[in-house]
Amino acid sequence: MKIKSTQNLGGWVSFFVLMVLVFSGYSTAIAKTLTWKFAHSGTNGDMFDSYGKTFKEIAEKEFNGRVSVALFPAEQLGNETARFELIQNNAVEFCFVSVPVIGNVIPETLVFGLNFIFTDDPKTNVKILQNGKATEALEKMLEKQSYKVLDWLPEDFACWSSNKPIRKFEDIKNQKIRVMDSKLDIAGMKLLGANPTPIAWAELYSALQLNMVDGQQNSIDLIDKFKLYEVQKYIVVSNHFTIVNTVGTNPQFFAGLSPEDQKTLENVFKKVNGVIVDAQARQTKKARENIEKTGKTEFIELSTEERGKFINASRPLKDEFIKIAPRNGKQVYELFMEDIKTYGNQ
Repeated sequence: MKIKSTQNLGGWVSFFVLMVLVFSGYSTAIAKTLTWKFAHSGTNGDMFDSYGKTFKEIAEKEFNGRVSVALFPAEQLGNETARFELIQNNAVEFCFVSVPVIGNVIPETLVFGLNFIFTDDPKTNVKILQNGKATEALEKMLEKQSYKVLDWLPEDFACWSSNKPIRKFEDIKNQKIRVMDSKLDIAGMKLLGANPTPIAWAELYSALQLNMVDGQQNSIDLIDKFKLYEVQKYIVVSNHFTIVNTVGTNPQFFAGLSPEDQKTLENVFKKVNGVIVDAQARQTKKARENIEKTGKTEFIELSTEERGKFINASRPLKDEFIKIAPRNGKQVYELFMEDIKTYGNQ
């Protein structure tokens, strides 16, 4: 009887182990079907498109196949404002939203749109954004709006292009420069003595071609991609501002992940950021080479003295920013200046 009892026990143990394996496999299968949606506006290998594809590759690898990332590029899920609202409603897991758009909700983020506020080194700027006290304060404000920032990514520096040379500070005076319809952009150009002219992006090429404006401001990569050099004689390597982008998620989604998965996800974004920042530098170099090969446009490098004049003339722009963000703008600006000193000297 004892032997029979043991055999029965062994049978039950075997059955139990089998059930554990079956349900373990079942739960793994469920985990593998988990899909995370990532929405952005990128196309054809641009920064946003590359970021999304790199995130998909690294995330699926780091989560050992438990996660599948579904990419929605080219504004398939709406423009930046729509995507911001999707995150707030927890309708998608991740998306790109730029600071100019977030600034409509949290105007303090517009501190990053001030001319000449960043260092000249992109990697240092990423370090400032990822570790600084200013971004820490901004992230807390954004979480109250149901938007958790998982990555900060500055675009390539913007430069001025024009059909009139800008070699000295005085040369930009009265030039009609196309800007976005933004208070900071308009005020920034006025401080330099230029005539800021808001024009829609879709109309920019023809406006330059028809001499409705003298010049504009964008990254060298965009000037190359959209062939603006065809209607511009000069590109001034001013590197005077950068558009900062965020990758965000809903705080509830993030809180629903296990501590281990939260840490894995944060590490994934750090890896992706490093890949894309390096790729940006290569792309800018390639874009400049492409433009130079055409022989249509001359690149102008400002001397340290002349660039210093532009920087000094731009300093009062912070007062306009504080007017736009009266509640916490001054505090965020001062924190960011501390961050520049802390990480800029490393």
